[in-house]
Amino acid sequence: MNFARILFTGLLFFQFSFMATLAQPVLLQPTLRPLAGNSINNLRVIDQSRDGSEVLLGMDVTYDGFGGQTAIVIPVIEKKDQKGVSRWFGADPLTVSIGKGPVSIKVKYFNDEEGVPPEITTDRVRILLLNSSATAIISSSPNLKTIKWGHPDARPVLKSTLPVITQIENDPQAAERAKQAAAAAERAREQARLRAEAEIKAREEALLREEARKKAEAEAERLAEERRLAEERAAEEEQAREDARILAEAEAKARDAARAKAEQEARRLVEEKRIAEQRSAAEAKAREEARLQAEAEEQARKAAEARAAAEARVREEARLKVEAETKRLAEEKRIADARAKSEAETQLKSRLEEETKARAEAQRKAEAEARRLAEEGRIAEERAQAEAKAREAARLQAETEERARKEAELRLAAEAEAREKARVRAETEAKRLAGEKRVADELAATEAKAREEARRQAEADARRFAEQKQMADAKLRAEAEAARLAEERAQTEAQARVRAEEEARAQESARILAEQQAKQSTTEISAPPFLPSTAKTKVLNVDIVNRSLDRSQMTLGVEFDYKDKLPKPILGVEVSRTGNAQATTFFQTPHTEIKRSSQKLALFPIRYQPPDANAFASMSTDRILIYLQDAVTVQRYDLMPVSMILMWRAPGAATPANVAATGTLQLNDFKQSDLFSGYLTVNFTLSAVTGKIRVRLYDAQNERSANWFTINEVPVKQGGGLQIVQIAARADADSPGDLLKPDTLQIELLDANGNVITALKKESTLTWARPK
Repeated sequence: MNFARILFTGLLFFQFSFMATLAQPVLLQPTLRPLAGNSINNLRVIDQSRDGSEVLLGMDVTYDGFGGQTAIVIPVIEKKDQKGVSRWFGADPLTVSIGKGPVSIKVKYFNDEEGVPPEITTDRVRILLLNSSATAIISSSPNLKTIKWGHPDARPVLKSTLPVITQIENDPQAAERAKQAAAAAERAREQARLRAEAEIKAREEALLREEARKKAEAEAERLAEERRLAEERAAEEEQAREDARILAEAEAKARDAARAKAEQEARRLVEEKRIAEQRSAAEAKAREEARLQAEAEEQARKAAEARAAAEARVREEARLKVEAETKRLAEEKRIADARAKSEAETQLKSRLEEETKARAEAQRKAEAEARRLAEEGRIAEERAQAEAKAREAARLQAETEERARKEAELRLAAEAEAREKARVRAETEAKRLAGEKRVADELAATEAKAREEARRQAEADARRFAEQKQMADAKLRAEAEAARLAEERAQTEAQARVRAEEEARAQESARILAEQQAKQSTTEISAPPFLPSTAKTKVLNVDIVNRSLDRSQMTLGVEFDYKDKLPKPILGVEVSRTGNAQATTFFQTPHTEIKRSSQKLALFPIRYQPPDANAFASMSTDRILIYLQDAVTVQRYDLMPVSMILMWRAPGAATPANVAATGTLQLNDFKQSDLFSGYLTVNFTLSAVTGKIRVRLYDAQNERSANWFTINEVPVKQGGGLQIVQIAARADADSPGDLLKPDTLQIELLDANGNVITALKKESTLTWARPK
C-alpha cells in the first residue's frame, strides 16, 4: 500500500512538473505576449524615397533561438479602422540569427497596382518574428508609427489582366462563330506553344553557353589563382629555404665558435692540470722533507728526554747519597755524643773539635756537592723544558704541515676531479657539435636538393600554367564570340517572342470571347458559386501578412476555429483566377497540419512559380480558397472562398519597360588590407533583372582623384544579397605625393542601361599610399 502511494505521488509530480513543458504550443498567436528574450526595439524610419513608395525601416532585434538557429523578421503595415491595408505593402523577409543587433528592412508601397490608392497614411507597424520556414509566429511586436506613403500624382502601371465579360444577346449563329473562334484560338495557341518551345530551347542553349563561358572563366580564374598561389608558395618556400640556409650558416658558425672555445678550454684545463701536477709534486717533496725533519727532531727530542731522565736519576742518586750521608753523620754524632759521655771530657772536646771540623768540612763539601747537583738539576730541567717546548713547537708545526698536506691533497683531488669532468664535458660537447655539424650539413644538402626540385617543379608549373592560360584565353575568346552571337540571337528571339506574346494575348482574348459567346450567357459570368460544406470548422479572418518586393511571394495569414474531429486534419490554400483553370498550378501553396484544437492561426507562404517565367511574367488572381482536408481519407472540405485581386510577377522575369527599377543600398563594412588595397561589403536589393554596383573613392575638392584607384563595377542580379567590392590604389596615380587622402566614398546602384537607381555617400578617413 505504501509503495502504491509513493508511485502515485511520483507520477503526479512528473505530470505537473514536465507535462506543462512538453505541451508548449508550436504556433503562437500574434496577440500573445512576446517570449522573454525576443524583442523588437527602437523602430525608426531611416530613409524614404522621393516618390514615397519605399521606406527603409531600422530596428534593434533580439532573438533567443527558441524557434531554431535562425528566424525571419517581417514588417506588417496597418492602419486603424481600415482592414486589408497590409496587402498593399511588400518587404523581403530578413533572416536573423541568435543574438542582438541592429537591422534594416526595405518596405515598398505598391501604388503602381490597379486598385491601390496613390497615397495613404498608416499609423501602425507590426513586426513579426517567424520561424525559418515562415509557418509559425515566434513573437509579435506592435509599434505606433505614422508613415505617409505614395504621392498624389502616382498612377497605376500594373493593371489587372482578368478578362472583361460582358452581356450578349442570343444569336443563332453564335455557336458557329464560337467554334470557328475556338478553332482559330486553338491553332494560335499551338503556334504560340511551338514558338515558346523553340524559344525555351534557344534560351536553354544560351544558358548552356553562358554556363560554359562562366565555367571557362571560373576555370581560368582558378588556374590564375593556382598559378598565383604556386608562385607565392614557391616564393615562400624560397624565402623559407633562404632563412633555413642563413639559420644553418649561423648555427654552423655558432658550432665552430663553440668548438674552438671548447678546444681552448680543453687546452687551458690541460695546462692547469700540468701546473697542478707540478705543484703537487713540489708539495709532496716538501711534505716528505718536512716529515724526515720531523722524524729527526722527534729522535733528538727522545734522546734529550733520555738524557734528561738519566741526569734526573743521577741527581736523585746524589740527593739520596747526601741524605744517607747526613743520616750517617747524625748517627755518628749521636754515637760520638754517647761515647763522649764515657770518655773524658777533655778528650772528647779535642776529638769533638776535630770531628766537628771534619763534619763541618764534610757538611761544607756535601752542601757544595748538593748545590752543584741542584744547579745541574736546574740546568737539566731548563734544558728539558726548552727541549719540551721545542718538541711541542715541532709537533704543532708537524700537525700544521700535516693538515696543510691533507688540505692540499683534497684540493688537488677536487681539481683533478673538476679537470676530469671538464675534459669529459669538453669531449661530449665536441662530439655533440660534431654531430650537429654533420646533421646540419646533411640538412643543408637535403634543403639544397629540395630547393632545386622545387625550382624545377615551379618552372614546370609555370610552363603548364602558361599553356593552360593560353588555352583558357583562346577558349574564352571563342566563348565570348559565341556569347556575342548568342546574345544577338537571343535579342532577335526576344523580339520575336514579344511579338508572339502579343499575338497570343490577342488570340487568348478572342478565344475567351468565343467561349463566352458559345455559352450564350444573358447575364454577366461570375466565379463558380460556393457550396457550403458539412465541416464545423469556421474561418474567422483572411489577410495578407507580407508580400515580397518582386511580387513573386506572399505570406497569407488565416485565423480559424477548428471544431471537427478528423484523424489528421490539414489546412490548405488554393489561389485561382477566373476563366483560367490552369492558373492554380502556377502557385506553390504548402498546407499546415492542425496539431491541436486550440490552434487559432496558420501562416501560408505562397510562391508564384509558372512553368515559363517569360511567357507568364505577370499574372493577376482574384480568388483564394481556404479548405480543410483529412490527410488519412483525403476528404476535402471547402471552408471559405475569398475574393481578393492580387498582382503577381514571376521571379527572374524581365521588368516591363514602363516600370522603373527600384533598389536599396546599405554599407556594411569598409576596411583596408594594407596601405595599397582594401574592400567594402554592401547589402543591396534590386527589382530589375540585372544591374551593377559602382563605387567611387575620391577627394571632394578634386573630382579627378577618383582615377587614383582601380574599382571595377560589380554586376548583380534581381533580388538581394551581400556583395564585396575590391579597391586598389594605382601605381600610376597622378597624385601630388605618395600618400592618398580621399575623403568621400560614393556607392551607386545602376540598372542595365546605366541609370542610377539609388546611391549613398559616406565620409572616408582612411589614408592610402601609391604602390611603388
